[in-house]
Amino acid sequence: MKKWICLIMTLAMVLMLSACAQSGKEENVSGAEETQVAGYQIVDAKTAVVLSDAKLTDIYTLIYEVDEQGQYQSQNPVYDPETEKTLAAGDIVRILQQVDEKCVVEVLKDYSIPFVRGTVDAAVLSTDPAQIALGNMGILRAETSYYDSVNGTVLGQTGPSDSVVEILERSEQWCRFRASTGGEDLEGWIPEDSVSYDFDTETIIPES
Repeated sequence: MKKWICLIMTLAMVLMLSACAQSGKEENVSGAEETQVAGYQIVDAKTAVVLSDAKLTDIYTLIYEVDEQGQYQSQNPVYDPETEKTLAAGDIVRILQQVDEKCVVEVLKDYSIPFVRGTVDAAVLSTDPAQIALGNMGILRAETSYYDSVNGTVLGQTGPSDSVVEILERSEQWCRFRASTGGEDLEGWIPEDSVSYDFDTETIIPES
């Protein structure tokens, strides 16, 4: 009798341990699914500058954001294939893919989200850092004073470091910028060495 009781107790413990293990496994799988971007992969794209005005075709947008855990969350792409957009010389883009003489790019104009994507001739793009540093946007290295002219009168303070600025013109190692910070539009001159062109290159593309 005691033998049967011991056997039953052993079987009960095995079943309990098995159930606990399965429950833990299911929770882990569920958590992993919540942090994945279905159908997309994270890539390190190449930054490039547009050398001359060019047509962007096969346009689409992809809405995505990064959550508190640093994971990408995405929605389905919205295509607008019949629309053409003109990229201006100096625009900054990320190259997502190149096929023959065409590149699929993501336009970083003002870092506005969602980023517009489309196809452009590869010949109008340059990944040369020296050329990118002549583009029409940059990133502030640190908060700094801005002026009404080159070596002119101080107008105020720019936004904080990593703020995106539009570059309107350059002169004597200074650049005239425009930016929005704290709901206020700023425009003025800053030393050109206040601006970095080290743009974030991480983005997501459809899985191949």
